[in-house]
Amino acid sequence: MDEAVQTGLGMPVAVLTSVLFLSVAAVVISLFVLRHRYQLKTLETLQSALDGGSELTSALANMLEMRSDLRRGVVSLVRALACIALGIAIQISPARPEDAGDVLAAMWILIGLAAFPGFFGIALIGFHIVDARSRR
Repeated sequence: MDEAVQTGLGMPVAVLTSVLFLSVAAVVISLFVLRHRYQLKTLETLQSALDGGSELTSALANMLEMRSDLRRGVVSLVRALACIALGIAIQISPARPEDAGDVLAAMWILIGLAAFPGFFGIALIGFHIVDARSRR
């Protein structure tokens, strides 16, 4: 028999893992649904204003055209820094001496993982800077 089944740890670990992944999925799905609703409300408001005879001002047109590269870039960089901080925290945590290799490997894995949002953040901030200079 499997050791996890013998000790009775198999079922709670499976339930905990399922709940963890389902909660992450629920948060992501909720984020997309709420963002979609917000965009629909914005478009409905804009449509009703235009149907009512209002003109589209240049400030409103610029606001609709403006991209949020800077905000998304900063958020991506913050995610990367958070992953790096987690990796360093794992590395300096008081672990058993025999686990030192595993802790160091976990730190480098998290730092490598942090590179993805970090590089995306740098690229988005670069896009924002280039776009701001081209508008001058």
